[in-house]
Amino acid sequence: MTGHGGMVDAAGPVGAGVNVLARLNSGQDKLERFSMKLMGVLSAVMAVTFAAAPVAVHAAEAEPRNLTKVLPGSPEAELLAAEDARFVAQIAHDARTAGSYMADELIYTHATGRVQTKADYMKELATGNTPWRSIEPESRTVYVSGNTGFTHATIYTLTGDRRMTGTYLAAYVKRDGRWQLLFWQTSQGYNPNDKGPPPMAPNKIPTDLPVPTVAH
Repeated sequence: MTGHGGMVDAAGPVGAGVNVLARLNSGQDKLERFSMKLMGVLSAVMAVTFAAAPVAVHAAEAEPRNLTKVLPGSPEAELLAAEDARFVAQIAHDARTAGSYMADELIYTHATGRVQTKADYMKELATGNTPWRSIEPESRTVYVSGNTGFTHATIYTLTGDRRMTGTYLAAYVKRDGRWQLLFWQTSQGYNPNDKGPPPMAPNKIPTDLPVPTVAH
């Protein structure tokens, strides 16, 4: 319905419809403005995320030998650093430095089953009877609880011209602010070309034994 001069009568049905459309258009404008603001915020967040992603990837790739995610400066990181320092000292045949990372009551068990004390091991290291050339841990895991820590890994060693693959389990204790090796156990890796010992004859179980009776 129109009023004077062709103006829309706000009180009529047509005027009410126009007002509704106006409110809808206004609401749509507000929604579009909100959507644009939201997209702007999300774009900023995505930009920061993707900018930081390469740093996280590089940090994870910095130490591919370890399976355990280790934070810099954590007790786990300190333990792995001590273990690496001992490996370096062993390769250099630096018995004094290597010994500083070993507890006095150390029990060192080789893959061959030979067991050494700290004194035995340091004497052999100083004389060069074990010509370490390379020690490389891989897939290493580490666990720390208080002043006690454990590491486990696959290990590749080169002594003289002899290469060996195996696994090790090590126990550490932290004393005077330094991680020291307490127990070391190495086992030889699996060699698919090694047929192993001949199979044992099956045990012969006698068949003429009396059947025991069970009282009811």
